[in-house]
Amino acid sequence: MAAALSQGARDFVALAVVGDTEEPLVPCGACRQWIVEFAPMMWIIMGNLKGKMRLCRGKELLPLAFTEDYLRKQENDG
Repeated sequence: MAAALSQGARDFVALAVVGDTEEPLVPCGACRQWIVEFAPMMWIIMGNLKGKMRLCRGKELLPLAFTEDYLRKQENDG
């Protein structure tokens, strides 16, 4: 995602994360922050090599994310 953003990409539709794991692989914490900042409505497809899958929107991966909306709310509440 960092490479795509550095090249100017901004209209993301979906991201797949797949690994040789027992449960569907999920994006790491740093990736979740990038996803929620730049593509909160992007579909995240999480899977493993055994065929297990999960699907969610980017914004669902990081509750209480540090976003522009969060900062705006802090200013208004402060």
